[in-house]
Amino acid sequence: MFDGWSFPWPLLVLYGVCVVIIVSYPLRLSWAAEASRAHGLEYLETALARARASPPENNTTLVAELQAIIEDAKRLDKGAFAPFTRQDWVQTLLALAGSASAYTLLDYFQFG
Repeated sequence: MFDGWSFPWPLLVLYGVCVVIIVSYPLRLSWAAEASRAHGLEYLETALARARASPPENNTTLVAELQAIIEDAKRLDKGAFAPFTRQDWVQTLLALAGSASAYTLLDYFQFG
């Protein structure tokens, strides 16, 4: 009944556009997060340089706090700052692709 069903080309184009949107928005989010981090680190490093230039009696704890904040910002790897392969949606797609290929292999090696 459904063996002769074909995909019309507008439907394939629509699927392609959806895939591009699904992949591009998380990438754009990641790029924007990295740009935001770079801007924030630049601001914090400027503040650290100003704190080091001020008299030592006023900045001992401030310099240490700024250095700790800068290190925390550089090490942050959660949410939008997570590597691409550790994003939830990528892991979900990989799991779906793995289960679909496992199903295909089981169907291929099925005897009978």
